[in-house]
Amino acid sequence: MKYYLMSLLFVLPCAIAQDHSPYAHTREFNVTCDYSDVMFKILDKRFKEVPIAIGITNDPVGSQTTIWYNGETKTFTVLQSYEGVTCVIATGIQLEIRTDDIKSGTSI
Repeated sequence: MKYYLMSLLFVLPCAIAQDHSPYAHTREFNVTCDYSDVMFKILDKRFKEVPIAIGITNDPVGSQTTIWYNGETKTFTVLQSYEGVTCVIATGIQLEIRTDDIKSGTSI
């Protein structure tokens, strides 16, 4: 049941966006999900990433989105979590954290 709910988290925002933009579209893609404690341990121990941003997602269930980051390698992972299950939404390299823009309120 939890995995079914997690799958809705990825489809609903795209469906909502289609009502507002002629350019929005839905894509199917595979995501990796596991128990949250397992995912967090892998990011911490294997990839040496730490959470740098946490927020409540604007979806029907109020899931949590977290960005994990390794300052040395500049790798990052975006996670979405709900009721003890976490899914990898995106991974990447060369993340730049623009703290000057955050402090001054400048938009990117």
